[in-house]
Amino acid sequence: MTAPLRPWRGIVSALACLAFSTNCAADANPPWQLDLVVRGSSFHGVHGLAFNSNDELFAASILGQSIYQVDRVQGSARPFVDPPFGQSDGLIFGPDGVLVWSAFIDGEVRALAADKSRTVLASELLGAAAVGFRGCNAEPRRLYAATALAGGALLEIGYPSGSTRDLGQIAGLTGFDFGCDGKLYGALITTGQVVRIDVDQSPLQPTPIASGFRAPSDVKFDAKGDLYVLDAGTGEILRVNPDNGTKTAVAQGPTTLDKMAFDAQGRLFASVPADNAIIEVNVATGAVRTIIDGPLAAPSDIAIVRDGAQEWLYVADTFSLKRVDLTTGHVESLARLWENDWTLGTHIAARDSTVVVGSWATQSIQILDRHSGGRTAFVENMGLVQDVLMLPDGSVLYAQFFPGQIFRMNRKGGERVMVTGNLNGPTGLAQGPGSSVYITETIGGRLLRLDMDTQTLTPIATALQNPEGLAVMKDGRIAVAEVGKHRLIAVDASSGEIEVLRDNLPIGLALTHTLVPLIVIPTGVAVDADGNVYFSSDLENAIYRLTPGQSKSPQRREP
Repeated sequence: MTAPLRPWRGIVSALACLAFSTNCAADANPPWQLDLVVRGSSFHGVHGLAFNSNDELFAASILGQSIYQVDRVQGSARPFVDPPFGQSDGLIFGPDGVLVWSAFIDGEVRALAADKSRTVLASELLGAAAVGFRGCNAEPRRLYAATALAGGALLEIGYPSGSTRDLGQIAGLTGFDFGCDGKLYGALITTGQVVRIDVDQSPLQPTPIASGFRAPSDVKFDAKGDLYVLDAGTGEILRVNPDNGTKTAVAQGPTTLDKMAFDAQGRLFASVPADNAIIEVNVATGAVRTIIDGPLAAPSDIAIVRDGAQEWLYVADTFSLKRVDLTTGHVESLARLWENDWTLGTHIAARDSTVVVGSWATQSIQILDRHSGGRTAFVENMGLVQDVLMLPDGSVLYAQFFPGQIFRMNRKGGERVMVTGNLNGPTGLAQGPGSSVYITETIGGRLLRLDMDTQTLTPIATALQNPEGLAVMKDGRIAVAEVGKHRLIAVDASSGEIEVLRDNLPIGLALTHTLVPLIVIPTGVAVDADGNVYFSSDLENAIYRLTPGQSKSPQRREP
């Protein structure tokens, strides 16, 4: 849906200056210099892959809410089905050339015909993760879908009528394919098995044909009838004999492998959501080639920690925990989905040797070692967790988006006490002076001060448009990402006066779905020891830095 920085960004900024600025001379040399720290990438996590009859590659993205057409030669991607209808996980082309996919969050199976007409084939399938057609050669094709939430289920979808038949519950079926024997072969990611299922039998009785995988995420047959398996936990691509379960290592890829597809030449292509990557695998030689990737997949909240003279920027990159060396810009993964204990993380706090991560997607808080990425505690059933904050006494403060409450828990997650409530979409938390904590309300549009001793809430600024991440600056003001206006502002904690640090910023990705309205990939904000302000770009999957400049030109201020 988005692309890395474009060479014409400066032209766009100049035109925006002429259109909106009250002082273009000042904006041409802004007091805060904008620099790219970590480059952007395509997608926002990449999942299902499929080839059409012309051997063109298409890729799915849940958070990007798009289906992309991928140029394998140039290593680029362009939107093919735009948001929100393009929200997709599993992806397949039907025998009639119709593109069919599963919308994981919206819980639908959707289709796009050659004439671009759109159809919803099935709905109320929350967690729809995979789709596939049954039938070989001239046999009639029948469409099936699997859900991965609420225990999981396998369903037959009337194609093209759209009628739905629930075949029964099956947990952890994240990817499947049909053999020419009419049986379904599936990957059970939660049990580490590949199974065979007779979908005409009731109740369903999965028969294990191979086990011992760490996290098998997908299975596919190639044109010769060989069965391949992706192991997301180890990064292995394997060939499995369906008759005796013998496993043969084919190639080694990165961990968090998700889904795969074969092109007309028999080459295997696999998606890697943690790296926004698609890899090409020669199954004969084991050679692996990356055709598209990015250092960050879907960067959310950020936090900075200093080790002596070294500063590290920690990123809740949704599918992984990553760390950026602010001296060199190098990005490394500390924990990844399925490889480690990492679960989908969107909010982060770091202090001393600890990282705390909150997730609205998994309704959990995880506590990890800052250096190794190893998990030390995991707390579930936390509601729609937004930001987390480590307090000086070691306890953790966290926000619940709905019903709008702030809680405090001990570091092990045992004791939980509500601190305050009646908030309208609390999203960001930052430590203020003394016992004060700053809070942003995305829905309410307010920046608030919470006195932890008296539990008193005091508005600092109101009428903001979707404020998200925030951090305290060196001069005591509060840097806030006001994503509704695509800008970063500094708010005086006493007077509420607003100074626009920079506008026309690449922030404000909207997730248009009905399951959890206004829940987003948050824009994180952090400040380093020199007073530079960093923010995550959810539109570009990038990290930027605002550096105080030498210009004496006045910045725009608002009462």
